[in-house]
Amino acid sequence: MTTTEIDPGRRPRNFLLLIFFCVGVVAGVSATLGFGLFCTTIHSAKSYMAVQLGKFLDTDFVYLRTGPVLKGRIVSEDKKTIGIALNNRTVQVDPKDVTSIEKDYYTRYLKGAR
Repeated sequence: MTTTEIDPGRRPRNFLLLIFFCVGVVAGVSATLGFGLFCTTIHSAKSYMAVQLGKFLDTDFVYLRTGPVLKGRIVSEDKKTIGIALNNRTVQVDPKDVTSIEKDYYTRYLKGAR
């Protein structure tokens, strides 16, 4: 046998190596893309949960002189009234009836509100 001749027994092994290489490349690309899509889905779910949790935590406390505490979001505030958004309604309160207000500045800062 000369150096230019190929051993007939090596051809099937080379072909199998090529098949295994191609299968490995396809499997690697599929796994990488699948993992990337999975991570993207998890990231968007985390973002959604953070927004929902932020809505839950975005609470201002308005202490009234008569004793009750209103828990909601202050939507308007001027010298005549303070507007507080509660669960499904907005309540207007006279500032004279309020002893103190605790605003949730941290959540407002995160949302970009002033």
